[in-house]
Amino acid sequence: EARAAGIRLAIASSSARSNAETLLDSNLPPGWRDWFTTIHTCDTVPSKKPSPAVYEAAIAGLELAPEHIIAFEDTPNGCEAATAAGLTTVVTTHRYTRKHPFPKAALVVDSLGEPDAPFSTTAGDDHGCGLVDLDLLDALLCDQHGQLLQRATG
Repeated sequence: EARAAGIRLAIASSSARSNAETLLDSNLPPGWRDWFTTIHTCDTVPSKKPSPAVYEAAIAGLELAPEHIIAFEDTPNGCEAATAAGLTTVVTTHRYTRKHPFPKAALVVDSLGEPDAPFSTTAGDDHGCGLVDLDLLDALLCDQHGQLLQRATG
């Protein structure tokens, strides 16, 4: 949905690039690298999360203001890094993080949801949605910054 709308995507990982690429090679179709405007990992910045350095590098690569960017995270360190970089953050918890508090996240859910399997909300305003889509992301950005995702034009 994001790619079809012309939204620029980035990766900001605290994993080594080789680890991130191996994971994504195993789970995404060939050519996935072309989906992302910029990819930054702990190999490209001086400090790991919770430092915002990897997000700051990704923001620079996207050439967007932080107010137009949503970060997706799943750990306290990642949420801290994203919010310190000024990003609206959606946290998807997993078995290791579902009991952690994420007070700076705009939304905390147990998954991104699917039409037949909606997410459960732990914290934040889900705007009555059951899956994370562009409309929900725009609503979260408006709540926090009065901005929308920037879509490609023309």
